[in-house]
Amino acid sequence: VNINDLKENYFRTIRLRLRENPCLNARIGTLSNSDEELADNIISCLATVTGKLPRGAQHIKKVYMKTTMGSSVLIE
Repeated sequence: VNINDLKENYFRTIRLRLRENPCLNARIGTLSNSDEELADNIISCLATVTGKLPRGAQHIKKVYMKTTMGSSVLIE
């Protein structure tokens, strides 16, 4: 088993539990990313998550974005 492959796979894995707190937190970029890069990352993340959910985007009510210490902003 290649440790680097395991590490790479681990960092690309998101485990979503919807029983207690139906909320997903994902890192989509850094402050140094451009607006276009952040938008692409958000779209990619949403496409991946909705592709894994049984009813797709019907499970997603709202999407927010925030920095580590900042307040959240609703993405419409």
